[in-house]
Amino acid sequence: MIRFSLAYFREETLGNRPGQVLKDIHIPGDMLAPLTNSLLCDNNRAETIRKEQRERLNQRLASVRHRIDQAYTDKLDGRITDEFWNRKTEDWQAEEQEILFASGDWTTFSHRGCSTPYGS
Repeated sequence: MIRFSLAYFREETLGNRPGQVLKDIHIPGDMLAPLTNSLLCDNNRAETIRKEQRERLNQRLASVRHRIDQAYTDKLDGRITDEFWNRKTEDWQAEEQEILFASGDWTTFSHRGCSTPYGS
């Protein structure tokens, strides 16, 4: 068995080391502006991508909810059976929960098996 010898550091000493490493980093002034600009551009691009993804998820969520609403109206009007309603509603609720989970909307996310606003 190979054993490696590791240096021992007190917690107080170890806690100060990362700060010292960062203090020792020096970025020349002529490199600082392009680096800052690059980081800002990356951040802006990432925010744009997040907004686009959020918008696509919101569109999908609206579409699923519209399907549920339309099917509920059809159920009340007797155009679809209870069996069809129950089966499709379960599928749509699962899709709705996946969208909410993907969007990070924890305020409206519910666990599977909870009652729906439409009833069964």
